[in-house]
Amino acid sequence: MKRVLVIAVGMSLIAVACGGSAKQAGSPASRTAAEPETAPTPSVMPAGVVIPVGDTPEGLVVDDASGLAIAALRRPDSLALVSLTGTHRIRLVATPGRARHLRLLAPGGPLLFPAEDTDQLIELALPGATVISKVATRRQPHDAVEAGGRIWITDELAGTVTSVGAGGRTLNAGLQPGGLAAAAGRVAVADVRGNRLYVFDAKSQRQVAVLPAGAGPTHVVQVDATTVAVADTRGDAVLLYALDGKPRMVARLALAGGPYGLAADPLRHHLWVALSGRNQLVRLDIRGDEVKGDELVRSSVTLPTVQQPNSVAISATTGEVVVAGATKAGFLQLIVDPH
Repeated sequence: MKRVLVIAVGMSLIAVACGGSAKQAGSPASRTAAEPETAPTPSVMPAGVVIPVGDTPEGLVVDDASGLAIAALRRPDSLALVSLTGTHRIRLVATPGRARHLRLLAPGGPLLFPAEDTDQLIELALPGATVISKVATRRQPHDAVEAGGRIWITDELAGTVTSVGAGGRTLNAGLQPGGLAAAAGRVAVADVRGNRLYVFDAKSQRQVAVLPAGAGPTHVVQVDATTVAVADTRGDAVLLYALDGKPRMVARLALAGGPYGLAADPLRHHLWVALSGRNQLVRLDIRGDEVKGDELVRSSVTLPTVQQPNSVAISATTGEVVVAGATKAGFLQLIVDPH
């Protein structure tokens, strides 16, 4: 049977258009890369628990094995390791560089740290965040993911994606490759200036598709075994792509407010989207379903956040959501998922 992606939403804020018009689906290359919108001072008390962590947290993961939320900080370059239990103890660890994305290879680590300012991909052991290895990259490594037995890295200012490991290759990925994610044995890379999604086969390391990606894509996250979501930040939308078979866009979800940070919870069928310009976090209920067009209707949820919510991560075990407010004051926000 044909796989049908079903998106259930319950607010007028969100519109779904499968396929989308040409204007929605893709735009000509931009002169500059898409960036998060600038958020005002919050006018509503943020949901959950708010914890000060340090200057400009951007780049965030939750490690269920150690019970930590881990955020990359600036000035000084460091990681904030925050316990998600008890008194939310905070520990700061200096890092050999600055990152805007973090990625766990597995629960308990290692942690991938693309150091943009030193052109290195650094592996850190958890829970101490000690350096395991350093790999030289091309110019400005931005994001990294494991796929096909290799680590794939976007070289943002080199216009390439590189796979690290035996037989690894460097491949063209547009004008300015940014976020990336893996699904269905493939790697999807957002060209944040060319407004395209490049899709590569993880095993053969060959390009299999180049798809329109809105007016200004930024972040990419795996939603389920075959699907990724792309934040079209400049286009005020989230784009969903199926990477199995012939890669294709399957839905466009209009979300005003500069959608930027993304986190997926496959167990609960939730996609969390941080609206960078509105100090809001939206939960979308998304399911893949092989029963012809069956719709599983659930209401979307919108929650108030700390200022400048550029990053979001989730505990796969508990469903707790963590938001990083990328301001100089620097806050993490811990939210229990309102099922």
